[in-house]
Amino acid sequence: MTTSKRLRRNMARVEFFACMETVESMLRQGFSRQLIYERLKEEGHISMAYVTFCKLIAKAAQNDLRVTTLRPTSNLISPPAPKPPAPRPSQPNLIKARPDALQDPRTIDPTTVF
Repeated sequence: MTTSKRLRRNMARVEFFACMETVESMLRQGFSRQLIYERLKEEGHISMAYVTFCKLIAKAAQNDLRVTTLRPTSNLISPPAPKPPAPRPSQPNLIKARPDALQDPRTIDPTTVF
């Protein structure tokens, strides 16, 4: 079994972005993920594991791959502003029972209470 040097953090994603158009065109042509992976690996375009390659394809299909930019673009939609929290009452509402209105539960007629 050959051991390869582990990729630095997010380098697999960088490799995937570099050959993303090739992957998309090969998927449209009907190639399987395994064949695409093997071809890119043989050509030296990627060095990531097959599992990582499959995860990146799944993320790309769901549009979960985020690309950070240094300059904000004007065509991006800004996220909606968070709603302000609901005002909290200064004191909790306490309900106090009047001692003269309390009845003994053993002597209450249920038809009069409900």
